[in-house]
Amino acid sequence: MEYFRNRFVSYLDEGEPVTIAGFTWQNSEVFRTMGENDYNALFVDWIGEKTTEAKERTRKFLLEYGSLERFNTMMERHRNGHVLPFVGAGMSIASGYPFWGQFLLNLLHDAPEIQVEV
Repeated sequence: MEYFRNRFVSYLDEGEPVTIAGFTWQNSEVFRTMGENDYNALFVDWIGEKTTEAKERTRKFLLEYGSLERFNTMMERHRNGHVLPFVGAGMSIASGYPFWGQFLLNLLHDAPEIQVEV
């Protein structure tokens, strides 16, 4: 959620900051402080808009590359519990773990003779 919150704050702060008697505040800071309920409601609405926009971009991409039907089939199978997602090692790179290939090579310290094959 922090990713979306940061993007939302950047969106609010696109305009000029608020300056009163020589003091300056970012728009997001003023809005959050002065209208917390409205700020939170707008954040929820903004996430909804961004989600809808992302889904539409994805749909267009899938149509462009002729993959929409295959994607819809996969989603139907997922809803029925017939899909087991597999997330590759790339998801853990940000946590300091090596790429999958490097991980496998790291296991070969005691078997250098098969390193080329791996």
